[in-house]
Amino acid sequence: MQDYKSETKKSYNTHTDIFNKKYESRTTPKTRPEFGEFLKLLPNKKILDLGCGPGYHSKYFLEQGLDVTSIDISEEMIEQCKQNGLPKCMVMDMEKLDFSNESFGGVWSITSL
Repeated sequence: MQDYKSETKKSYNTHTDIFNKKYESRTTPKTRPEFGEFLKLLPNKKILDLGCGPGYHSKYFLEQGLDVTSIDISEEMIEQCKQNGLPKCMVMDMEKLDFSNESFGGVWSITSL
C-alpha cells in the first residue's frame, strides 16, 4: 500500500469517533441536496458507496429502498457500518475494486475522490 493510503487508513482507524461525529450531521436531504439529484439519475437500485466511512450515507440510501454496497479502506469504519446495520459492507481499496462490470447503477463518493 502506498504511503498516503497507509496514513489515511491509520488516521481513520485511530480517530474513528472524531470522523463519525463530523459526518453524522451531514446525512439528510436538507444538508445534502445532491441526495435527491443522485436518486433521480439512477438507472437501477444498486449503488456502491465508495469510501463510505461509518456508513451514514449508505444507511440513508438503504432506507430509500436502494441495494447498497459500502466499501472503505478502514477496518474501523467498516466495523461502524456493521454496527449501523449495513448488510453489505467490506474493507476494500477504491483503486482495486473487486466487482464485475456494470454491477451498480451508480457510485456515491463524498470526500473520497
